[in-house]
Amino acid sequence: MFVFLFSGIVATGIGFIIFNGSIQRIGAGNTVIFNNLVPLFGLVFSALLLNDVINLVQMSGFIFIVLGVLFGTGYIETKILKRNPSKMKTQLDDDL
Repeated sequence: MFVFLFSGIVATGIGFIIFNGSIQRIGAGNTVIFNNLVPLFGLVFSALLLNDVINLVQMSGFIFIVLGVLFGTGYIETKILKRNPSKMKTQLDDDL
């Protein structure tokens, strides 16, 4: 019984509160990218709480999910441009 209450209140209730708060702060377009992390956290917590075994296929999926989120948010592009300021100037000139 406790597991159902915990799942309903903590995982669902607090999760939706945080999700809706992030929509207000960073917008729906940026928030939706992080929906891709739901299966990742599901598998991680199933391994931690239920002692499930994470196999090689799931680990490769984790890598693709994280890379997709990093590319989707522009994090990787920002890091590359910060390393080479000359590329940033060229990129800005191309955009104009």
